[in-house]
Amino acid sequence: MVGIRIRLDSTTIKQELKQEYGSAHDQTVARVMSFLDRLGGDRTEVVHTGQGKAVIFDDWLARRLKTAEQFTAEAVDSVLTNVVSVSPRTGS
Repeated sequence: MVGIRIRLDSTTIKQELKQEYGSAHDQTVARVMSFLDRLGGDRTEVVHTGQGKAVIFDDWLARRLKTAEQFTAEAVDSVLTNVVSVSPRTGS
């Protein structure tokens, strides 16, 4: 991989899972890391660190993910705005 790398370590993944779901087992963390590695293809790699493992994203993939995140947020805002502006139906 060339360029800037973004590192997501197993500790961070575990913390995020605990915050979102209340718990995070080691096997779940390993599955998430494996999924991210497969999803990223040639643009990710899993490396061993002193504290465990980390998924490394190359710059291109990190930028694509950020763009997708922004697009999704804008789409959700647009949908919510349209839903709020439509008046509810009254009983027939």
